[in-house]
Amino acid sequence: MNELLVQWQAAAGGEGKVGPLAEADLDGNGKPELVLMLTQRVGESVMHGTLFILRVAEGGYQVAYSYPPVGENLAAFSDPVLEAVDDLNHDGKIKVVFSSAICGSECLRTVQAIQWEPDGFRTLIGTPFYLAEGKVSLGDPTKAKQTDIQLAGRIGRSRPDGLTRGQTVVYMWRDNQYRPADVIAQDSPYLYFRVLDASYALERGDYAKAADLYRRALADPGAKLYLGEKQGQAAGDKERRELDAFSRFRLTLALLLAGDKNGAGNAAGDSGLKDAGTAFGPVTTLLWSTARASDAATGCAQVRRYLAAGPAALDVLNGYGVASPVYSADDVCPAR
Repeated sequence: MNELLVQWQAAAGGEGKVGPLAEADLDGNGKPELVLMLTQRVGESVMHGTLFILRVAEGGYQVAYSYPPVGENLAAFSDPVLEAVDDLNHDGKIKVVFSSAICGSECLRTVQAIQWEPDGFRTLIGTPFYLAEGKVSLGDPTKAKQTDIQLAGRIGRSRPDGLTRGQTVVYMWRDNQYRPADVIAQDSPYLYFRVLDASYALERGDYAKAADLYRRALADPGAKLYLGEKQGQAAGDKERRELDAFSRFRLTLALLLAGDKNGAGNAAGDSGLKDAGTAFGPVTTLLWSTARASDAATGCAQVRRYLAAGPAALDVLNGYGVASPVYSADDVCPAR
């Protein structure tokens, strides 16, 4: 370990720091590993670092895991925090939970967790979120001996007047990994965020709530239009039409997934009347024309092929800077 510390100090120009450090038997072999963070200050306010897990070896320790992997850009692991080293879910497997920030116009924090498996350390969070002013907390609100991981902060913005709002992501232990079980967002007057809230509900499998939220977004003529505020009325009119068309597409999908084909047919028919000339008008038509005689998964397969051939349709969802998830064809129509 001394050799590792010497190398780190040399790489950091003598400014490297050690800590925090934790000791735990991560692989269950009866010999505790060392978990430590090595950091170095860059400029006045940013700290870069690497998380190391060291295993007992003959004559000392050897590196069993590092994040970021050796050779990767440390700037992607700024202001690192070791959040927990504990058997969080009382399953006999110790989790290592840590967070870090990636800094651009703002520093956005994300959280990760790993545990030992027979073939090495496995990542437990496959869907990372990045939040400005992010803070991580752990808790067992249902007293079920299963610890949730929460990341609270606000959505980042790509410029000082960009879209943002407070948000908390709740990761719950399901299917042997931490999955985002809920995204708790502050209410927003902007149409984009209302559509996004409905999309989060659909992605969680709450199709009834998703359908209700899409209908509410469609029925609110007074919702604020972000692009309209920044670029003028013509941009606002286009934003309204495109987000409404996307909402009718996803409403059709949500109703199909809920088993309400009559409702889905009505939503698709409404789109046919109102969404001509929009990016998602033809997508809704394709989904319904395929799914009405089969199912949502078959319809989505067609939609994904259509969007893969013409990805420009996704631009209407991806034009809100870092405040918005980056949608792919798979994200837009996920039924399989």
